[in-house]
Amino acid sequence: MGTKNSKLKPMYYTCHEIAHTWHPSCTWVALEIAESCFWEALKIYGAVYGVSTMLKGKIPSREQMRTLIWNTIQSSIFLSVNTGAYISVVCLLRRLSRCFIPMSKMGPCRPFHMGSIVPFAIGQALQAGLFALPMIQGRSRNGLSTILSHISRPDVLLWSCFLGSFPAVYKLASCFLRNALGVDHRWNAIPAGFLAGLTMAFSPSRSMCLYSVWKTLEIVCTKGVQNGTLPRIPLGVEILYASSTSVLLHLGVVSPQSLKPSYWKFVSRITGDRFLEVNRPLLDHTYNVSASALLPNFEPRFPRPDLISAECQAIGQEFKGKYNTFSL
Repeated sequence: MGTKNSKLKPMYYTCHEIAHTWHPSCTWVALEIAESCFWEALKIYGAVYGVSTMLKGKIPSREQMRTLIWNTIQSSIFLSVNTGAYISVVCLLRRLSRCFIPMSKMGPCRPFHMGSIVPFAIGQALQAGLFALPMIQGRSRNGLSTILSHISRPDVLLWSCFLGSFPAVYKLASCFLRNALGVDHRWNAIPAGFLAGLTMAFSPSRSMCLYSVWKTLEIVCTKGVQNGTLPRIPLGVEILYASSTSVLLHLGVVSPQSLKPSYWKFVSRITGDRFLEVNRPLLDHTYNVSASALLPNFEPRFPRPDLISAECQAIGQEFKGKYNTFSL
């Protein structure tokens, strides 16, 4: 793999040779990815907003249906513009600087959402729904007995027990402290939250712990801003979102094995698997990294070989099959 090179060493290749190997036009590629993302986002947001509406337990009105459809379309447009703009900015910066300069970052964590005491049933329903999805899509012919067998597995039952016991213990502890002390003080939430947190013993999860910590910090910061304790940062939410997205996509290029498998699959899915066609062997060769570890047999198929330098093609052959396949 050669000697270790500086992470700031510029790469003097075209964006077609690195970023979008399947087509030489930056504009066409950006539009293609944006379109692919839009249709995938419609499925994702349609399911999210649809389930959210159904969980209210009421038949949605015509106005609520219009809102659901508009929110789905609006969110889908947002995500598609986001992905299309990503590749556009990559190409723009390459044209302005005439080079690429990747750097390394740490990976993000995966969120997890919790509710009230009914989540035990919701947890079981989610597990059944996720397990039944391949059947609905025609990829599996297993019947109801297989679904029941899945949701009765010990790990699934323990996960649902955690979802149900967490809010139950919190509410019971809060009520006990309120009755014992004779006052419903906000500080009661601290011991109640501590006791509720012990229910994670049912289904330990590093992701849930990390999410709880970051969610707590988010709430504390929000309250601090509302109370005037902390300064209000202009465009703070937008800057935080942009920073998180940049870390996620950057890792997806230079170190995809550092991402959670669900993130890697999601990014690949919304780009129509075009994210898999980034020429990572060039990154391996220049920066002595393992960007190609998940795709050991990748070989770019340039539609216009006359636009590709001999060095670029030679590096692709050198790194083909170099790594053992990482399983997701």
